[in-house]
Amino acid sequence: MSMLLLMAALAVQNPASSAQAPQAEHVIEDPQWIRFPQVDFERLARDGDIPVGEVVLNCAVTVEGRLTDCVIVSDTSRSRRLGPAARRAARAGLIQPRRVDGLPELMRVSYTIRIEEQN
Repeated sequence: MSMLLLMAALAVQNPASSAQAPQAEHVIEDPQWIRFPQVDFERLARDGDIPVGEVVLNCAVTVEGRLTDCVIVSDTSRSRRLGPAARRAARAGLIQPRRVDGLPELMRVSYTIRIEEQN
């Protein structure tokens, strides 16, 4: 029900904005990784076997490009140790946030870390 109300509110706002004079196009720069978070595999190995699997994180990105408020969306590692390790690693990650007309925007990013078995 709330989703329908939100959609209706957006539909009402769109016609009003289209009646305004056209604005100049904005220069939009897509986000780019500067330093992708690296899991500390040595620490994982010291604590036991390296967990094979996949973890998906969703993090807020500050205007400075730091990852904060990271949430483990899924963790398929057998021991469920990969998710917490990936969340710790996110602290060292750095991303150039999306920019509109040169100004950085707050955003969220989702990314996957996957560890596969070696034969």
